[in-house]
Amino acid sequence: MERLDADGDPLPAPRCTTFVYDQFDRLIAEHDCSSGSDPDAGDNVLAEYVYLAGYHVLAVRRDGDAWYWYLNDHLPTPKKLVDASRVVVWDGKMEPFGETDEVVAAVEQPLRFPGQVADPASTLLYNGDRFAQAALSRFTAPDQEHDAALTADPRSPLGVMRGLRARMMREATRTQAFAMADNNPLSYVDPTGRQVECVNELLCDTEEDYEIDWDWLWNAPGPLTVLAELLDRDLRVLACILSDLSTAFRDVRRLRQCLGSCPSGPYQAKCWLACGVAQFSERATKCIENVQ
Repeated sequence: MERLDADGDPLPAPRCTTFVYDQFDRLIAEHDCSSGSDPDAGDNVLAEYVYLAGYHVLAVRRDGDAWYWYLNDHLPTPKKLVDASRVVVWDGKMEPFGETDEVVAAVEQPLRFPGQVADPASTLLYNGDRFAQAALSRFTAPDQEHDAALTADPRSPLGVMRGLRARMMREATRTQAFAMADNNPLSYVDPTGRQVECVNELLCDTEEDYEIDWDWLWNAPGPLTVLAELLDRDLRVLACILSDLSTAFRDVRRLRQCLGSCPSGPYQAKCWLACGVAQFSERATKCIENVQ
C-alpha cells in the first residue's frame, strides 16, 4: 500500500518503535519495528537506558555505541543531556507541569518527569496507567481509584444511594482526580499514574503543616470576643442541622451505609469525606444561610 499526501506525493514509510519496560515500569530500551525489520536485532536497538535507584536515569546509549549522560534535578527530571566531551546535546526548558521547549535537540530525548515518556505524535506524555497533557497540567483520564468510586458498582456508594454520583463527581473534582503530582510538581511525582510520591519529606505537606497556631488568640485585638462569636455561630449552625431529628437519624444511617461501601486504598478517606458531604451539605448550606 502506497501512502500519499494531499498533492499525491508519496509519504515516507511510517516509523514504528517498540518501547521496552522493566518490572519497575521504567523505559529501558527502544527498538525499531518498521516493516521487514527484526526489532530484537542488535542493529535495530535505537536506545538503551541505564538507571540508578528508582527512576533516576543515568545514561542512554544511542546511535550504536554513543553514550550520553543525564543531568537531572531533585525529582529527578532530566534537564540536560551531554556527550562524552561534555557537550550539551539536549536541553529542555520545562514549564512547571512538564511542557518542554527543546532549545537543543541534537539527540532525541523523550524522558520527562519520572515515569513519563513524551509522544511526539500526540504531544501527550505517556505516564504508566494514564496519559498526561502538560499544557493543561492535567491527566487525560481520572485517577483509577476515583474512577472506581464513581461507577455503578453495587459495592460502591453509587449503588447504595440515589443522587450520590453527581455529588461525588463534584467531590472528586475537588480532590483533583485529574491532577498531576497533586498539583505540586516541586515536591511530588507520579511515575505510574496511580499514586503520587513525595520526593523529600521536607518539601511535602505533613499534619504539622495544618496545625492551628493559637498564638493569635492572645495577640490579636479582642481575640476572646471573636472566638466566642465564632463558637456561638457554629453551635447555632449545628443545632439547626440536628433540629429535625428524624431526618438527621435517617442521614446518619445512610452515612454509615455509604462509609461501609467505600473502596479500600489510598483514597478511602476522600470517599468518606464525599459521603459526609453528600449527606449533610444541603442541610448545612441552608442552616449557614439562615444563621447570621
